Amino acid sequence: MSDSYDLTKLDPNTFEHLVNLLAMKVLGAGHTGFGPGSDGGRDGYMEII
Repeated sequence: MSDSYDLTKLDPNTFEHLVNLLAMKVLGAGHTGFGPGSDGGRDGYMEII
């Protein structure tokens, strides 16, 4: 059974938080999410050691 979610109802900020949460859960602690600010338009960063 698959769940379906209407992601179009999320505002851009909430969607960004969702993507960063999923990246941290799937990719691990090497992922860093960025908040609004002068980050050059990046939403996240992954560092592989």
